[in-house]
Amino acid sequence: MSIRFISLIVFVLLAGAASLFSGCAEEAVNAELLISNEEFFITQTGAQGYEVHARGTVRNVGDVDVRDLTMVGDCPSCNAAFRQANWFKIDVEKTDDQKAVIRYLGKGERANFEVKGLAFFSTAGGAPPTELPTELKTEIISYTVVK
Repeated sequence: MSIRFISLIVFVLLAGAASLFSGCAEEAVNAELLISNEEFFITQTGAQGYEVHARGTVRNVGDVDVRDLTMVGDCPSCNAAFRQANWFKIDVEKTDDQKAVIRYLGKGERANFEVKGLAFFSTAGGAPPTELPTELKTEIISYTVVK
């Protein structure tokens, strides 16, 4: 083998190793997002049906922009099974109405959101609900950092 060929192989191996290790040294960047002005409210959805919805504001207080920010709501104090005249939740994949998606949120910006269907109530001909469930929350489940 010639010295040129060996030098070329060594150069390619070193360049590959350098690019591999430089990618590992990059720090993971997370956004800092705050939910504020959170409000939960009851809406009537049919003759005997009611739902809890949430609305509020999410603010990007971090140093990076984010896109495709997805939020959902939950009711930890609700029953997991349907029971008439009691608040219940459905633990399946959230529908599009049960998610709030903010396509882009730059650093320092804020956006309003609304999430529907946190909890459900069926009167079965009885009295409508007068109080919200005891535990309700909204949470950010995913986002992508814009570099």
